[in-house]
Amino acid sequence: MTHQRTVTPGALHGAVTVPSSKSHSIRALLLAAWAEGESTLKNVLDSGDTRSCIGAICALGARVEIIGEVPTGLEVRVRGMARRTAATAIDVGNSGTTLYLTTALAATLDVTVRFDGDESIRGRSAAPLLAALSDLGATVVEHGAPGCTPFEITGPLSAGPTSIECRTSQYLSALLLATPLAHTAAGDSTTIEVPLLFEAPYVDITTAWLDRQRIRYERDGYARFVVPAEQRYRPLTAIVPGDFSSATFWFVAGALSAGGLSIAGLNPDDVQGDKGVLDILSTMGASVTWRTVDGAPMCYVAGPLTGGGTFDLNAMPDALPALAVAACFAGDVVELSNVSQARIKETDRIAVMAAELARLGAAIEERPDGLRITPHHLTGGTVHSHGDHRVAMALAVAGAYADGAVTIDRADAAAVTYPAFFTEFARLQETG
Repeated sequence: MTHQRTVTPGALHGAVTVPSSKSHSIRALLLAAWAEGESTLKNVLDSGDTRSCIGAICALGARVEIIGEVPTGLEVRVRGMARRTAATAIDVGNSGTTLYLTTALAATLDVTVRFDGDESIRGRSAAPLLAALSDLGATVVEHGAPGCTPFEITGPLSAGPTSIECRTSQYLSALLLATPLAHTAAGDSTTIEVPLLFEAPYVDITTAWLDRQRIRYERDGYARFVVPAEQRYRPLTAIVPGDFSSATFWFVAGALSAGGLSIAGLNPDDVQGDKGVLDILSTMGASVTWRTVDGAPMCYVAGPLTGGGTFDLNAMPDALPALAVAACFAGDVVELSNVSQARIKETDRIAVMAAELARLGAAIEERPDGLRITPHHLTGGTVHSHGDHRVAMALAVAGAYADGAVTIDRADAAAVTYPAFFTEFARLQETG
């Protein structure tokens, strides 16, 4: 039976602590799996995507033990894998991050690894990444649509030159994680030329983990990276930070509420790109302030939105669904631009948000690289998440501030990154 959830109008108020970051969690798990020894990771996100990553590294021989749990994440112990000697198969479910990053790391092993995923993953091409890995000595055998799962990859990876256009930054992050482990007899380096890159802040998340591991590399901005071969990862003890991408929905809900919302669990100095959503909402008129509560930072966001503007979302494509909802209640026209890569996420988020918000009466225009939204009251109705977690959560926020109840089809998709979202949502409405 298709999971539906009905959201009735009612502002959100109070305080919420966001879950840990999916991007940080998956990178930490992968580094621990490829390290020689035992790592302890605290506050790892417990969601569909991270469970897919844990399943992937266990299939490759790592041992993962859940040793504790807090409301925002898990404490896990990871023992790095023994070197693989036999082929294996990995199902990444709906996790594109797990697919791309693990594919590149699997290419460092002298075995064949088969990758597959759900229907959405089977439509998301890894072709540029697979081509770059082939440049570096990996063997790729495709069994699905070009560049899409199911495919097989066989290492080992060797240092050398490659060039890659990254309409998703995950391609570059994948290479940056894998190439330090490349083999070479001469001590050479891998040179990665990057003529096109979207979502640059996610690369900074990756390099922050490399820096923590004391991995050597040189870079020319985002255009060129030189990574010496024959390096290794070390066991680590780390606390995964909170997720600005998940917080985006609370930022917008707060900006639509006169009473506002307080959002805890975030580091204002984190490199996550979706931190920029706060600047956008502030430009649109929202009140945004950081406070220290019980020694920890807390972000307070309150409305109303009194203005509009044109905003470049290239560095924060995951924010498009939530910001599209905010724009419906803005004080002036809003254009969300330069985010064509949003069309190749779990869904075509540009087309989906245009269609679903239009069902609720939004004055919204689809552009090749974004959306143009004229503020207009939203009515009630039935909308569809299309199985996309960020669409489901954005439509829930729309429902809280619409003029009538909004029923969301496949609302359970939110569990991919935020299993407790609707529980917290209901609590915050009750608080209001």
